[in-house]
Amino acid sequence: MEKILLNSKSELSKALDFFGNEYEGRINRVIRSYPCILIGDYSEDIECGDGYNFSTVIPDDFKQKSGEITRG
Repeated sequence: MEKILLNSKSELSKALDFFGNEYEGRINRVIRSYPCILIGDYSEDIECGDGYNFSTVIPDDFKQKSGEITRG
């Protein structure tokens, strides 16, 4: 698992340099706002193939109640 802090959209190029431009669409789909921590999880899957899955953590995620589960 790799993590990168992105403070603004202008820093997105740092993530693309590391993960690869082929993941630009996937990365853009998970970024909801800035700042965020982009998390890339690499897996080797026989059925789906190799590659990264992405998620983010944003400051608003820390405003929810402790133990509360959210999606999205």
